[in-house]
Formats: sequence, structure tokens, C-alpha cells
Amino acid sequence: MEKFIWHEENLPKGRKPERVHAVLVTKDGRMLLRYKNGSPLKVTGGHIDPEDIDMCSAVAREVLEEIDCKIDKCDFIGYLEYINEAENVHEIWARMVARVTEILPAQPDPACKDIWTYGRVLEPIEKAREEEVVPAELTEAMRGVLDAAIRAAQEKGYFEGAMNTQTEVLNVEEHIKR
Repeated sequence: MEKFIWHEENLPKGRKPERVHAVLVTKDGRMLLRYKNGSPLKVTGGHIDPEDIDMCSAVAREVLEEIDCKIDKCDFIGYLEYINEAENVHEIWARMVARVTEILPAQPDPACKDIWTYGRVLEPIEKAREEEVVPAELTEAMRGVLDAAIRAAQEKGYFEGAMNTQTEVLNVEEHIKR
């Protein structure tokens, strides 16, 4: 069984995260969701590569690779502790909030062996928070992540002007097996 435990605090002393993911928000107060297999993923990211200067540079690289967007702000908000006793895995996954400044035309994720272009949707924050989380074991932890991300974005001035309440489908996902 998998367990996800949310920690809204600094990383454990002497521990580096195995992965880093960000909640992506826009200046107009929406969240950018990435769709895979028809399910909305509320964070985007992945492994930290040796050439990444820090967690923010890793997020910027992953966001550009996976969903073809650029960011201008990025802040650490806490971490998820991922435990899978059956596979003897205990990892730390850093969680960030990042502001999207440019959305480029959708391209396939270069890290996938198949041709996989993620779906991208801009959702009002409140609506995005209500979307179902997969896997279900992640639901409670993800609520904490989203609350921390939204709070940090508000405190650090990520949002400008009125909050946009419109949903905008940027592109649908496409998966072509090779």
C-alpha cells in the first residue's frame, strides 16, 4: 500500500528530494492542470537532474519539457513523504508553487517512449481544487499541497488583477503507441 504524507515545512536535515513538482498558477488566478489518461494532474515535475542548479531550475526544465510552458516565479512550499512498503520505497518529493508566464504550443513529452502530448487546461483555482485526485490515497495530502500553494502564491504576489473564473482547454491529450 502506498502512503503520501504532507509536510508543510523545510526538507528533513541532510535529505535531498528524489523528485520535485509544482502547482502551476497564472497571473489571472487560474491553475494549469496537466491531463494524463483522462485524469487531471495538479502538479508537474519529475526527477532532479545533475545539471539542475536548484529545485526551481528543475521545475522550470520539467515544466518546459512536459507541458511546454515557461515560469517566472517559483517557491518551495513543503514536501510529500512517499512510502511504499511493498516495494521498500521511502522518498521525499519537494513541492513548489510556480507562476506560468508563457504557454507554448503543445509538444510530445520527450521523456516518454510513446508519443504522448499531455492535455492542458486552465481552471479557476476553486474548480481545480475540487477535481478528483488519482490515486485516491493522495487526496488528503494533495489538499494540503494545494492550500499551501495558493496561500504562498497570494502572499508572494503571484496573482495580478481580478481572478479569472473561466475554464480554458488549451489542448486535449494525445497518446500514440509506437
